[in-house]
Amino acid sequence: MPKTLSILLLLALPFAALRSTPKIPRGSFGARKLTTANMFTPIANRLRVRLTEFTSITILLLLAMSRVVFAGESSLTITYQPLDGLGSGEIKICQVTCHDWYSHSGQATAIGLISAPNVPPTNNPKDATQNLNLASVCGVSFFSSDIGDPSAALELTLDATKFVIPEPFGHPRENIIRSCLECLRRCLPEKLRKTPVKLDAADSEGRDLTLRPS
Repeated sequence: MPKTLSILLLLALPFAALRSTPKIPRGSFGARKLTTANMFTPIANRLRVRLTEFTSITILLLLAMSRVVFAGESSLTITYQPLDGLGSGEIKICQVTCHDWYSHSGQATAIGLISAPNVPPTNNPKDATQNLNLASVCGVSFFSSDIGDPSAALELTLDATKFVIPEPFGHPRENIIRSCLECLRRCLPEKLRKTPVKLDAADSEGRDLTLRPS
């Protein structure tokens, strides 16, 4: 509803601009003899200017509206997530279907969705409310360059600067990071498959690690 209201308001602006066309004051033609030609020439000039303004505003509004409509178009997108295996004690690399709000943005949205919270469907919704995505609960984030921009440098980053393992999850740090990288490898678009992955996390010497998905 808010999006629809915004679009209607944007469409109303050009018509408001046309209605605000100033009237020609009386006596504006001076002492000249009023003829059909010189009577309507000023009016025609003003209408021509207003029509040009109207066309420009309409084009800008159409471009803005198309960006809002298509960028906000949601759909289902498949990604991969490292889920806690609960009683098995293992990390499960699972294919996950996500509600992708920016599916038409030109971005590799499946990469960022690796760290989206995941509370799996359950037959006990009262008690089974835990987020099982280890990338999400451990603070691992993913970033990539704009693959829709041909001039943008290709980049991939696994940000583990806020990495922490909550108490219920007892997996080793290395296993969690490796599982996150495996999820990244599985959902990489073709354009980024040969791009090195920067692991943004300081090691014991305070340096950043650079990894490449296998």
